[in-house]
Amino acid sequence: MTYSSTVTSKGTITLPASIRAKLGITEGKKVTIQLRGDTIEVVPQGGWEEFFAVGEKLRADLKKRGVSVTDIQELRAQADRVKTKEYRDKYGYGR
Repeated sequence: MTYSSTVTSKGTITLPASIRAKLGITEGKKVTIQLRGDTIEVVPQGGWEEFFAVGEKLRADLKKRGVSVTDIQELRAQADRVKTKEYRDKYGYGR
């Protein structure tokens, strides 16, 4: 999508409604503006609500796939044991 916008005397530009809708940019939402070479990048900032919403979406997806919180905890514990063994084998710790 390519759009044209005019810069006002105060440096303000208008983001087209279709772009705001697609990116979830609503009135009062903050964006990050970055200069990348000769290009301006505008990125919506996510708040805590968005952060937690992603977590809930992930939890629902895992539940739908039959993966429980206990399954995740067991996998994490197994990964910790493997990393601990690798560390001990490499550095001789705990012998």
